[in-house]
Amino acid sequence: MSLLPRWSPLDKAALGLSALSAGLIVLAFPDWGYSPLVFCFAVPWLWALESVGPKMAYGTGVVFGTLALWGGFYWIGNWAALVLEWPWPLNHLVGFGYALVCAQAFGLIGWLVVKLRRPLGPLEPFGFAFVWLLVFSLFPWLFPFTLADSLGFTPLLLQPLEWTGPWALDFLILVSNGAIYLALRRPPSRPNGVPMLLATIFALTWVGLSHWRLLDLESQMAGVSQRRLGLVQTNRPASLKRQPPEPGFSPVYPLEMKLSQSLAEQGAELIFWPEGHFYGYAYWVDVEASFHQLTAEMAVPLFFLDSGWDEGPEGRRHYNTTFFLTAQGELGGTYQKRHLVPFGETTPLVSDWPWLKSLLGAFLSNLSAGTSDAAFEAAGIRVVPKICYEILFPVEVAEAIGTDGSGKLILVQSQDGWYGQSSQPRQHLASSILRAVENRVPLVHVINNGPSAVVLPTGKLSFLAPAFERGAWIAPLPFEASQGGSFYSRHPGWTLGSLRWLGALLLLWGWWSLRKSK
Repeated sequence: MSLLPRWSPLDKAALGLSALSAGLIVLAFPDWGYSPLVFCFAVPWLWALESVGPKMAYGTGVVFGTLALWGGFYWIGNWAALVLEWPWPLNHLVGFGYALVCAQAFGLIGWLVVKLRRPLGPLEPFGFAFVWLLVFSLFPWLFPFTLADSLGFTPLLLQPLEWTGPWALDFLILVSNGAIYLALRRPPSRPNGVPMLLATIFALTWVGLSHWRLLDLESQMAGVSQRRLGLVQTNRPASLKRQPPEPGFSPVYPLEMKLSQSLAEQGAELIFWPEGHFYGYAYWVDVEASFHQLTAEMAVPLFFLDSGWDEGPEGRRHYNTTFFLTAQGELGGTYQKRHLVPFGETTPLVSDWPWLKSLLGAFLSNLSAGTSDAAFEAAGIRVVPKICYEILFPVEVAEAIGTDGSGKLILVQSQDGWYGQSSQPRQHLASSILRAVENRVPLVHVINNGPSAVVLPTGKLSFLAPAFERGAWIAPLPFEASQGGSFYSRHPGWTLGSLRWLGALLLLWGWWSLRKSK
């Protein structure tokens, strides 16, 4: 007796179509160069859902989600090889396990779409979009993302994000998938003229509005004075161990300081270092004194990332901290990272599961989370730091910009070397680009291994450093202190909240319709 499930030819075809959809969405991820595929990635899966029941629909969703996430986040395997020291190909089992767990969200989406097919009728493409967003936005992702990330390097489609945030663009993508599916389905089994018309109007309005807004903003930026930003990119390998200074350097005079001195001589007005090295500024008096003296000699404000600490009721607490030194060489303030990476900077459940602690070993940290955002005045620019992982959360970034976005700049500091020479740094940059457009503020994306970049409020790049190279660059930034902020930064929850409520109402209506028909 076979232990494998007995699949009919239709079931096998449905699973194959789900796998095809997974391949399309992987190719639409940043760095592959096929972002237009995001507008049709779900068509094969929707075709598969047409011929299966709820149980098999869940299975097709799990297949789609597992392959899509395993392919899109394949660099989790690189992390497992570096941190957990798992050999190839076992290291990629970590990525597969993560993908399989998260794929249950897509299984639920498939199940709901099939259950609601009959009550939704001609509204099916919109129903698919609402169901996806409701489930997707409530799922506890370790590495959160949106479909809009795939379009991070397409400014022509991003401009309405200043009003809606990324979720409305996700909705447009999903409705487009549903509309294309209905247009290709032969023969059409139910009327689809009204939803097709609505989907077309929505898409044309979005593109037209985005194009107009992009031209308008670029005309406003014409003639704006250019600021000169200094970006340092050391390209140090990621390591769990504290690394010694490079030959010829010391804790009181690291490589970053020499590169910064060169940038200051070239006219940098602010200098930014990435995450990825322990300097000991908050722990060693001689390092603190040297950093103050050297920054004062450069006479340029400096932002760097290091470990910080304070004393609390339970003893000393350690933080991932952005330090700001003024042009006079004085400490201008600190920002303590608020949103910590699970199992990287914080360790939920580990004390209850000792085997998990032994498995993850040295990578575990016990950092504390900060409690407030910060904005530092430096050379006439109000710098709002966000560290690494934090830029993936649009609402939190918008709240940091707040109701007064004038003259602000988002600073993203990260060490992405944990994921090797992969597409992960490019995906990270795509998320940063969305945050700049959503809040209509410039953004500095300074990454240890690159690509470091300066992003304009339109989503275009005014500077892009090469990835996986060491260097220091002067990056231009058109900047006007009276500009900045958006409707979304003032009201970040309205779009997603509205879509969730509509999705919930749709589910209730579908459930009521099914009960009434029995």
